[in-house]
Amino acid sequence: MSKNESLRKKLESKSIVKVGGAFDAMSAKLVESAGFDAIWAGSFAISATHALPDASILTMTEFFDVASTMAQTCNIPVIADCDTGYGGPTNVSHTVRKFESAGVSAICIEDKIFPKQNSLLKGGKQKLISEKEFVAKILAARDAKINKTFMIIARTEALIAESGMKEAIQRADAYENAGADAILIHSKKETPDEIIEFSELWKGNIPLVVVPTTYPTVSVEELIKNKFKMVIYANQTLRASYLAMNKVLKEI
Repeated sequence: MSKNESLRKKLESKSIVKVGGAFDAMSAKLVESAGFDAIWAGSFAISATHALPDASILTMTEFFDVASTMAQTCNIPVIADCDTGYGGPTNVSHTVRKFESAGVSAICIEDKIFPKQNSLLKGGKQKLISEKEFVAKILAARDAKINKTFMIIARTEALIAESGMKEAIQRADAYENAGADAILIHSKKETPDEIIEFSELWKGNIPLVVVPTTYPTVSVEELIKNKFKMVIYANQTLRASYLAMNKVLKEI
């Protein structure tokens, strides 16, 4: 069974798929050895290892090199955080072909403008591209993949941009209809109330993905109860590495 097929089978058979964030091959192997179902090659964490903010500064090639090394090193699926897709529909097509050929099992793209700002940046200006523009990116991604088991995760930032629940649901519907294989709903609230409300209102038929960075105390049982099929713990390995290295270096 390929890693692509493994990821899809886990989404079908497990109550929820647990994904651990990584920033290089070693952290990815640690995620794998800890028993996670898949690895998240996160743009925030990879940017941080270059001492850069999560602001579309690194190139697609730089992110690709890290994700492809993870895929070569690990036996579980790798999901690449591809931010806004590194450009328009043509860029997204190229991105899909590159990442798929490298053995990555899924990419995630979001509906913000380029260059983006980190979703949780205090005082940040979060602006979305139009629904029509992002649908064009999903269509391009769908048409570019060779193997139908390769997944396109469409991430809507409507709640991050404070565009409202109606907008978030409308976009999720449009992205599913365009061919997305899963929807990632993102929130910067300190409780899961907003994403739970979304899960109750949205009537989609594809897996729902969540990243509980700002509400880390939400239980897996609560996410399962509210129809979430994948949870991504995006930056925990980066935080742990920073704290550990800082402590050791100060003690030398």
